[in-house]
Amino acid sequence: MFERFSEPAGRVVFFAQFEASRLGAATITTEHLLLGLLRENAWLVESLLTPGHTLRDLRVEAERAASPEGERVATSVELALAEPARMALTYAEEESGRLLSSTIDVPHLLLGLLRTSNSRAAKLLKEFGLKVDALRLKAVDQPVPPAQPLFGGVVCRFYGIEIKLDATAEAVPRLIAEYRGHMALIEIDPVKVIQSDLPPRAESMILEWVALRKDEISVSWKAAKAGKRPPPISPLE
Repeated sequence: MFERFSEPAGRVVFFAQFEASRLGAATITTEHLLLGLLRENAWLVESLLTPGHTLRDLRVEAERAASPEGERVATSVELALAEPARMALTYAEEESGRLLSSTIDVPHLLLGLLRTSNSRAAKLLKEFGLKVDALRLKAVDQPVPPAQPLFGGVVCRFYGIEIKLDATAEAVPRLIAEYRGHMALIEIDPVKVIQSDLPPRAESMILEWVALRKDEISVSWKAAKAGKRPPPISPLE
């Protein structure tokens, strides 16, 4: 299934893994998938909310629902998909076929979440006014424009690796690195790999680059935080 995921859909799953790790959950749930989807394409969801509901409120409620009630799990533990989350991905694949798409995209993932009717994410989305039929029509009749990304444009490329900055990080510079469909989310000060499925060699090269370019990364990230165009960062030579 994952080989049919578009790059944005792949990032949704990656961010879901990050959210589950950040919140110390034992498995990746539909709520984590929803939080990952809101990171990747909040515009799609926002355009379907009924009056009186806001994206911020949805994020708050999704995070509250996603937070584990028991003992938290270390972020280093590899997490599996909970059954409702697995079903959401299965439904997303069905929706992709139903809408005659060659790939599984973010709207299909949102449809998959809505169709897991007993999941907390589905109930939350429906409380905020989202409906399966309305979303299907939107996906067919109106191509979804690119969302305003949480991660800005590429600030550095080297050896097939692309680096983007996370301007939403509150205090510590954070970036996402992509390499051949694999990704890593990395904090800069101190350097910490938050989430990664990169091949070891690619991850090692990125960490070497971070160590060499910390000052440049900080300058570029501060520009992005201020709403300015971040200056490019020198590649690994």
